[in-house]
Order: sequence, then C-alpha cells, then structure tokens
Amino acid sequence: MVRFFKRTALIMLVIGIVVLILGGSVDDAIWVGIGLPIGWWVLKILVRMGRGYTFRNPNGVSLGQLDRMNGKQFEDWISAVLAKDGFKIHDTPHAGDFGVDVLCVPPGSSRRIAIQAKRYKSNVGNEAVQQAIAGGQYYDCAAAAVVTQSSYTKAAKRQAAKADPPVLLIDRQSLGKMSRLLRSHVG
Repeated sequence: MVRFFKRTALIMLVIGIVVLILGGSVDDAIWVGIGLPIGWWVLKILVRMGRGYTFRNPNGVSLGQLDRMNGKQFEDWISAVLAKDGFKIHDTPHAGDFGVDVLCVPPGSSRRIAIQAKRYKSNVGNEAVQQAIAGGQYYDCAAAAVVTQSSYTKAAKRQAAKADPPVLLIDRQSLGKMSRLLRSHVG
C-alpha cells in the first residue's frame, strides 16, 4: 500500500513538472498533477466493475467466478446464499426436477418459491420461464423465479411479465439483491 502511494506521488510530481515545463502555471501543475492520477484510478475501477471483477454478491463470489461455475455449482451457490439469508431450502432432484432447481421459503413466510437456475453464456430464453411456471405449479408454489448470472431475451421478459403470477427474473445486474427481491416477490 505504501508503494502505491509513493508511486502515485511520484507520478503526480512528474506530471506537475511537465505542466510547468510546457508553460503552465503552478495552479495548473497542481490540478493536472492531482487530477490525472485520480481520474486514471477512477477509470480503472469503472472498467473493472463493468467486467464484473470488483462486483461482489452476497456470498463473496465475483461474477467472473459465477461465469466459470457449472450448472450444479450455480444451483448450490443460490441455495447457499439464500440459506445464509434465512431462507428454508428444500432440495429437488438434480434430474427430473420438473423445472425447479431450488425450492425456498423466505424467513417469516410460509409461501414457497420455485427457482429455475440458469448458468448460461448467452441470454436466457423464455423456455426457462416456462420451466419455472410448470415447476412452480407442480410443487404448489406461491411464486416462481428464474436466476441467471447472464441476461434475458425480450421473449423471456415478456412471458415472465404476462405469467400469472408474474415470474421474477433475477439477472447479472440484480444478483446482489436476490434474497431481497425474492422476499418481496411473495409479499
């Protein structure tokens, strides 16, 4: 950490000297010397966030790590996050699960939620929404959701919104709020 500050101070000093050599004032040298390194640091952070490197979800796993999981690991991760947040988790068989990978009940509720987990490299289509609806009906759930570390197609979003009750779609941008969204989905 000390090395970082020494390097940053050196960069600021060099930039300030260059500004003075090029005919700038002392004020210009100070502002440019401070502003450029800070701007570069902020830009690096924003780029990393856009790639998912610094994003942390409730279980301390980066989006990059979620992208490298297989389907079963992703299901287990969802169950672990929800269990940590007080949800009751009911296992379903890995095969023949009727479109439900995780059955859960939010804390303080008796309403069961059927979750279809999709660890995809591309956008998740409406067949996942159909599976969540069918599985939710099979397991007598009050609500259904599809959770992915990716995004959804327009068709999936339309079908989820028109389902009765609507299917909650949790994507890459909302994984950090998964437990809260599921709790509010069942009221």
